[in-house]
Amino acid sequence: MITTGKMNLNSTNTEAQEKELKTFSLGGGILLSALAAFFYYKERVEISYAMASLGGAFLFVRLINFMWIKPIHTGWMKFAHILGVVNTRIILFIVFILTVVPISLLLRLFRKDILDKNLQKEAVTYWNDRPKKEMNIKHYERHF
Repeated sequence: MITTGKMNLNSTNTEAQEKELKTFSLGGGILLSALAAFFYYKERVEISYAMASLGGAFLFVRLINFMWIKPIHTGWMKFAHILGVVNTRIILFIVFILTVVPISLLLRLFRKDILDKNLQKEAVTYWNDRPKKEMNIKHYERHF
């Protein structure tokens, strides 16, 4: 157990984990109960009873001993991590296709070279001269 002054870091972590498990069990119970009501409304009674039973079990476990839900919570978090990794790749791919590819195609169509990649054999240097600005004290006081 690590202690710093009056604050116990190990107990703070335990309290946060307990709160997360309580929230997970309550949220899971409510969500499963809502799904049960939806399936009952859609006249899928068998699925509705299964969902209601699971929702009731989540809520009952929360009342009795919420620590029993920890294995389910751990599995769900592993699944959520994998889902997050996959979704990130899909979203980044879609953003790339919708932004970078059209810009690249337009630049090629109009033969625009933004990076100025042309090699010039007669050039002594590839530095671009910047226009000279008059510097005064106000420039240094307000950078932006």
